[in-house]
Amino acid sequence: MTQTDAPAFVYNPFTADYIQDPYPYYKEMRQKDPVHEHPLGFWILAKHADLREVMRAEHSVEDRYEDTTPFKELRKAGVGGVDFRSVLDRSVLNLDPPDHTRLRRLMTYAFNARSILAQRDRMTELVDDALNRMADAGRADIVRDYAYPMAFTMICDLLGMPDTDLSSLRPLLEVIVRLAEPSVDQGMLAKIAKADQEMSERIAEVIDIKRREPDNSLLSGMIQAEHEGDRLTEEELISQVATLYLAGYESTINLISNGVLNLLRDREQFELLAGRPDLDANAVEEFLRYDASVQQVRRITLTPQVIGGKEIPANAFVLGLVGSANRDEDFFGPDAGDLRVDRPNAGEHISFGERAHYCIGASLARVQAQLAVGRLIRRFPRMALDGEVTWKTRITVRAANAVHVTVS
Repeated sequence: MTQTDAPAFVYNPFTADYIQDPYPYYKEMRQKDPVHEHPLGFWILAKHADLREVMRAEHSVEDRYEDTTPFKELRKAGVGGVDFRSVLDRSVLNLDPPDHTRLRRLMTYAFNARSILAQRDRMTELVDDALNRMADAGRADIVRDYAYPMAFTMICDLLGMPDTDLSSLRPLLEVIVRLAEPSVDQGMLAKIAKADQEMSERIAEVIDIKRREPDNSLLSGMIQAEHEGDRLTEEELISQVATLYLAGYESTINLISNGVLNLLRDREQFELLAGRPDLDANAVEEFLRYDASVQQVRRITLTPQVIGGKEIPANAFVLGLVGSANRDEDFFGPDAGDLRVDRPNAGEHISFGERAHYCIGASLARVQAQLAVGRLIRRFPRMALDGEVTWKTRITVRAANAVHVTVS
C-alpha cells in the first residue's frame, strides 16, 4: 500500500474505549472509510449493504485460500508458527461446500425448529427456577445467575450430556473460545491445546455411550442422522458438538445479558416491552441488531469483488464488522443508534449470518431469549442496575463480565 493509498481510517480495536463501547468507533469508520484495506493487508467492511453483499457471495471461510499478508503472518506467529489443529477444525462454521453442505444437512435432521420448540416447557422451568432464586436473594448477576444456568443447562439437556460432566465443561469452553481472538500468546496456546484435547476426549466418551445406549437427545439424533447412506464421522461429530456448545450457549448468554442491560439503560423501552408481551419476538431481533453477541465475521474472497467502489482482490481476508453494519444509519434510519423494541425492520440484522452460513441454532437462541427477557422484566418491573458494567477484553464477541441488578 502506498502513502497515497493510505486509508482515511485505520481499524484498531485494541483500546480500552473500544472494548467498553465500540459503537462510536464504528460510526466514525462508516463516515470516514467504510470499505478499506488495513495496513496489515486485510480488508474491513463497516456498512450493512456491503457486508451483506460479501456474505451472500460465494466466498470461503477456509483460511487456506488466503494470500500471505502481514496479518496472516501475525496470526500464524500467535499460534507458535505451527498449523494448530483444533476440535473445531471440522466445524460446520469453518468449512465450505460441499463439506459444509453435507454436515449442515445431517445436523439439520436432528437440529430443527420443531425439536427446539418441543423444549419450551423445559426452558420455562429453568427460567422460573432462576427467577425464584433471584426473588429470594433480592439481587443477582444476570450473566452468572440467570443467563448462564439457563443457556448452558439447555444445551446440555438438548445434547443429552451426563450431569457429571457439566461442572467441568464450562472452564474448558472458556479457554477454547479464545482461539477465535486475533492474538493468542504462547502461554494461552498451551492452555487452549490442553483444553481442546480434554474437550475432544469428553465428547468422544459421551458419543460412545450414545452409540451403545441411544436416546431422544440431539446427540443421538446426530449420530443416527443419515442421508443417502452418509453419516457424520467420529471427528465430525466431536467438532459439531463442540461448536454447538460454543455457539449454543455463549452467544445466548450474551444475547440475554446484553438485552437486559440495554433495557435497564433505557427505561422507556423497558416499560414498553413490559407492557407489550406481543413485542417479545421483535424485541429479541432488536437486541440482536442493537448489541450483537458476535461482532465480526470473516470471509476469504475467491474472486475479485467491487464493494463500495473499491475492488477487493481474490484471496483477500475480509473482516466484516457485524456490530457496525447493524447500526448503519443508511439502512436502519437516523435512529439506528437507538434501542427500539418495536422497530419494524429489526429482523434485518445480520447477527445470525446469511444463506449457507446462517446460524443453525437461531431458533434455539430466539426462543430462549424471548422467554428469559420477557418473564424477567414482568416478574421484576422495578429491577435496577447495581453498579458499573465492565466488558470482557475480547473483540470478536460483545460480552459483559457481569450485570448486577437489584430486584424486589
